[in-house]
Amino acid sequence: MRKRIIVIAISVLLLELFGCGGAKGQSNTPVATLLDLETPLLEGYQTGAESAAGTGKQGREYILSNGLRVEIDKEIMTISGADVTRAIKDDNRVTQRLADVRTILIQDGVTTIDDRAFSDTVYKNIERIEIEGSVQKIGTSAFSGCTSLQEVIVGNNVKTISASAFSGCTSLQSVTLGDGIESIAEKAFSGCTALSNVVLGQNLRTISKRAFEGCDALKDITLGDSVMSIEDYAFADCKNLQMVEIGRNLTEVGENIFSGCSNLETIKTQSSVPKKMFENCTSLKTVHIREGATVIEERAFSGCTALNSVELEGSIESIGERAFYNCTSITKISIPHSVTLVDREAFSGCTALYRVAMETRDEAVPLVFEDNVFLGCTNIKEIEFAEGVERIGARALEGCENLSTIIIPKSMKKVGERAFNGCNNILHVRFRGNVTEWNALSSNKVLREAFTGSNLQAWQIELENGSPKDRSVLQIGYTG
Repeated sequence: MRKRIIVIAISVLLLELFGCGGAKGQSNTPVATLLDLETPLLEGYQTGAESAAGTGKQGREYILSNGLRVEIDKEIMTISGADVTRAIKDDNRVTQRLADVRTILIQDGVTTIDDRAFSDTVYKNIERIEIEGSVQKIGTSAFSGCTSLQEVIVGNNVKTISASAFSGCTSLQSVTLGDGIESIAEKAFSGCTALSNVVLGQNLRTISKRAFEGCDALKDITLGDSVMSIEDYAFADCKNLQMVEIGRNLTEVGENIFSGCSNLETIKTQSSVPKKMFENCTSLKTVHIREGATVIEERAFSGCTALNSVELEGSIESIGERAFYNCTSITKISIPHSVTLVDREAFSGCTALYRVAMETRDEAVPLVFEDNVFLGCTNIKEIEFAEGVERIGARALEGCENLSTIIIPKSMKKVGERAFNGCNNILHVRFRGNVTEWNALSSNKVLREAFTGSNLQAWQIELENGSPKDRSVLQIGYTG
């Protein structure tokens, strides 16, 4: 009230000095201009009763020079009216009250939160931020270093979260992102070591480099069907991440996305698995690749030494080079009928693998096993190559020392050199075809070279004479 009396007094004095007549050369400057409410003298000051009119609250409202409206009511600061800039922290009237503020609400009239707008120690006590209304963009490092911040809620109008927007918010625990967000920029949440709950919007397309790097408390993450691109190291060093679920439309993936996620246990995905995506995730136990995925690329799960359950559904077309290399806990694998290529060393070093199943396939979908594909799989005792398999590469089962029975389909066209080298317990080789087909396969010493280095002494050829029920067996001598 005192301030309002002072304002009136000044107004009367100015009227006396600069009367409307402009006598004696006095200025004709309108009083309204001299009393412009955007000047520092009187800028936006209102009493608590005026700012809280009709609300029952006691607070103060400040109008900054760009029209930004800041209302502080106890522990809540509400911002509206214009884009948010660093100018807030430069206004002493506001900063004097920030020590008590715990929650920031950003509402209508704001379209952009400028770079580093809240990246300052004056906001060190802020615990909760809710961004609603017309906001479309959160600028670079906008909230970086707000070390007391615990919760962030972002509304549906926000489309972009810029680089390092919340990086280093070490107390941040929960993030809820609206459906308008299309991209999360580089390092947006990196170093948020307490972050344990992340809800991503339904229209998110891109997660950029190191976006969630070092979020140690994060235990699970669901990437919906809208996500198309995840860049390098996006979730690297999330040391407590245990479960990842990926939708069906992921097409662009960088390197080492989950590098250093040493507690990752479960992967569920409907998308193809890119190169090295889960390499050396040493706690990974379960992988379920669902319908929709077509490719498992090079070294996708290489070195996942705890992996013991792999389920591949029927849309997979190829398994890349060293895809499961040295996965020493895998005990069995079923290769879907849709697979046409199992590349070099795909299962090499899987020392616990004892059962390899292959689904029956259409003749129009042939399958090729490249070189060293089961190299060193010392627990395999029997392997049946399903009808439709056309080639087994060189040294494909080299060192499979417990292998005793091999079943070869009549579709087989070539068995590579030393395919069974070091397989010293082979007792039977069965061929599911007739004599003519056998002779075509065994010509030019193809099979003789395949078994060089094994202890095979005789072929046992199971001949199909028209039907599976009408068979005869021939023994043919062989010296390795």
